[in-house]
Amino acid sequence: LRFLVSMARGAERLAVVPLLSGDNVREDTLLGLSLAWNEGLARHVPLGLSQGALPLAEVGGILAPLLEDADLAWVGWDAKALRTLLASHGLAPKGVIDDGQLVAYLLAPGERHLSIERQAESRLGLRAGTLESLAGSGRSAKPLADLSLEGVSGYGCERADLVWRLWPVLRAKLAEVGLEPLYSD
Repeated sequence: LRFLVSMARGAERLAVVPLLSGDNVREDTLLGLSLAWNEGLARHVPLGLSQGALPLAEVGGILAPLLEDADLAWVGWDAKALRTLLASHGLAPKGVIDDGQLVAYLLAPGERHLSIERQAESRLGLRAGTLESLAGSGRSAKPLADLSLEGVSGYGCERADLVWRLWPVLRAKLAEVGLEPLYSD
């Protein structure tokens, strides 16, 4: 974790993807955070009920240089939910968290599927693994907390990397179509 912080401190942006025990940011358990600070460079920090979980107080202390850096550009997918989640665990960054999902919506307001996976495929030409391929589907689906640390880490890191890669593409397209002021306001 200390290595991650030392690498991320010099980065232009930090993509953050939380992994939860369910879909409810306010009620479900935070199982980990996946962070990307450059293309192909991401790490997963297991928390909560996860295998190999680190104590939250220790994680907060180690992440403090990143959290307190108001100049570090954070990017997430649904920034409002991400900020709420991080704040509820004492991990809210001082800087702004940009929102890839909101920008994707502004670029295609009629589109129903704004998932990281769909955006990565359409905008980057990259196919991401699915949660179903990792956990199964239907009655045989396993909860994320019951999956191997290696599988969960890979899934989370892939998402963080995709958010990191998508952000400049989405932001450039937003400027190109003249919607930058709408997003910024």
